Amino acid sequence: MTEMEKLARERLKPRAVELYQEQLAYRPERERYRKYFLSNFGPKVLQRLIDQELLEEIPINLKNHGMDYTLEFKNDEDFCQSLFGSIGGGSAMKYGVFRRQKERTWYVKGADPATEEEALTVVRQRVREAVEACRLLDKLEEIPVSELDADSFQKQMEQAAPNWCNSVWLHKYLHIYCPRLITWNHARGHLESELYRLGLTARYNKERYANDILALQFWSELLEEPRLDVTPPWEKGPRDYWSFVVDGAGEAAEFVLQGCVKAGPGTVGDLTEVFSFETIRDMETALKAELLSVSEPADLDFLKWLGYMKPGEIVVLAEGRKVYAVGEIEEAGYSYAPDDSKPHRRGVRWLHDHPYQLKTPVEFGLNPISLKKHGHNVPLVEQSLLAYAGGVWPDYEPKLTGQETPARSTVNREEALKAPDDPVTRDILDILSRKGQVILYGPPGTGKTFFAEWAALECVARQNFGVSRIELTSSHRKRAFHPTSDQPVAYISTCTFHPAYSYEDFVEGYRPTPAGGFELRDGVFKRAARAAAADSKNCYVVIIDEINRGNLPKIFGELITLIEYNKRGRTSVTLPVSGEIFTVPKNLFVIATMNTADRSILLLDTALRRRFGFLELMPQPERLQSSHLETPNLPSWLTALNRRIVRTLGRDGRNLQVGHAYFMDEGKPFHTLERLSQALRQELWPLLQEYCYEDAQALAAILGTVPNGLYDSANDDLAWSLFEANRKERLIIALDAIIEPEDKEIPEIESAENIEES
Repeated sequence: MTEMEKLARERLKPRAVELYQEQLAYRPERERYRKYFLSNFGPKVLQRLIDQELLEEIPINLKNHGMDYTLEFKNDEDFCQSLFGSIGGGSAMKYGVFRRQKERTWYVKGADPATEEEALTVVRQRVREAVEACRLLDKLEEIPVSELDADSFQKQMEQAAPNWCNSVWLHKYLHIYCPRLITWNHARGHLESELYRLGLTARYNKERYANDILALQFWSELLEEPRLDVTPPWEKGPRDYWSFVVDGAGEAAEFVLQGCVKAGPGTVGDLTEVFSFETIRDMETALKAELLSVSEPADLDFLKWLGYMKPGEIVVLAEGRKVYAVGEIEEAGYSYAPDDSKPHRRGVRWLHDHPYQLKTPVEFGLNPISLKKHGHNVPLVEQSLLAYAGGVWPDYEPKLTGQETPARSTVNREEALKAPDDPVTRDILDILSRKGQVILYGPPGTGKTFFAEWAALECVARQNFGVSRIELTSSHRKRAFHPTSDQPVAYISTCTFHPAYSYEDFVEGYRPTPAGGFELRDGVFKRAARAAAADSKNCYVVIIDEINRGNLPKIFGELITLIEYNKRGRTSVTLPVSGEIFTVPKNLFVIATMNTADRSILLLDTALRRRFGFLELMPQPERLQSSHLETPNLPSWLTALNRRIVRTLGRDGRNLQVGHAYFMDEGKPFHTLERLSQALRQELWPLLQEYCYEDAQALAAILGTVPNGLYDSANDDLAWSLFEANRKERLIIALDAIIEPEDKEIPEIESAENIEES
């Protein structure tokens, strides 16, 4: 064992013991639940079931009971599945067979829909392999885990369950049956990540049972407990690693002191807009367009990776095999320092600068460290963080030798638009081509404002610059949103309606001056219309946020007639204040947003409704599929919450659902239980109180009541005690309690995985 590995374990042990002791407090309860499960679904019980009994007691079916339902959903006084690790996510097809409630039809993997006999064949195979795997565990259970060979254990498990060895349901079943040999971490990627973060090398190629043994051996030795039946919840998901090659210790020290990694060339301008794209493909397309006008050679891959690194990922400064410093990418993102010869920067929170040696040298430039290709280096990186960074993961604090902790870099980064090719954008552009204006409506948090801006920029990109939105350069984007001396009106103008907003703000009117008098001024819409009329080759867009909050007949006035698409450019009126002849050109488009939780579209002015196209945006749980949060499964939880809102609030429920943006930060879904609980307390609870004003029964029906729910009916309040630091397991139980099987069938998203919502 190296000195770094020894020091890492010493630093880790106190926190590990603390977490282990917390888990031991649940042992009596967990043991009671195990006895319930095994008395109903243990291997001896499964062997006694025949034919129809198998179909009634194993798959998810019409009765919402049975083994599969219990493993994934059951949280009550008899059995709490959350205490044994989550297998949430995906669809019921992971069990190989299930019966859909609405259709009363059996579905079998590879042959769905299926006959009852086909379903029975799959269930028999599952039972047979589960029983064989339990027999193997019985033979090995008395052998000390320290004496087991991880690779041999994996092969024996594969022989016992050749078809289902890699399934999450079997892993959880075996954990309940024999927790001494099977861990609670059923997500293969998360278990691999746990091993790496402990400074160990994980097995690949779906060797989850070998990784179980490696993890149990590590914890048994560290905790000095030879017969562990529970391990500390080291439950952070996978993260990526990067190597940045520097020219010696001097350059490394400069990066550490400045709190960043940085690169040239200086002739490439500000890349903020280029690096706003979520996917590598779109970012690379935009970067290539930006570099076309640069004469100096630029490393496309180097700059691409610089922009692609995500907050929380680990970066090492290295030269050959020698590492100079290790840190994590900051939230601040990309920044541009024009006076530096290497102006392109990413903020880094440097955690330590203690030198050590890797097993193999890193490649030149900036490169992702692949776990498969460089898995032998990653444990060393994690060992160095445990050994040399202040504190213990996940609470690292910078600890830099001989230096003061550098201040975190701060970057003023503008909000940016994301990847194209979304079906919502296509629908918006289609409506604009037919009607000239569209209203995006739906519950709060469904991305209405974001899609309005996204579609407006796509329209401007195609018609004004002849490229797709992702190919716009930074100068194009600035021109779209900001006026210039040559063009005093931007291609995209934005305003927000509210009760005090008036015709004078939107069209024209007399407004007060600093000198105390009044002057006639053009409003937002009139300025955009005049610019569009004078520039017929290009399109202009006016975005109206919260259109339903204004007095629409008063604000629009005679525009109600002029905006009708077949009257544009040929029908004009005399404006009552200025006396000017005014018409609305065909190259001016209007995109408005409307929150249906405030007011239904049925209450809009009839004349206005006839002139606008409407597009409903509803919650999209599939936008949350990339969340690392295993329990609860975020897409399923949002689906369950909205199902309960609709069922409880009746005819208004559809418009009072909760959008996916409530569960996202800067375009990415929540990855931690802490962030979800924060949103529940500070955003969702006040919203639901408003929806269910003075209706305690409705709140109880939506959130469930304690002890297995989030609502405290005795005090008519949120169960605040569940959010205390030492009650994490109980909070998970309460969150999981509202999820039913029908909440799990989440469609795949058609476009980019992460889309920022407004």
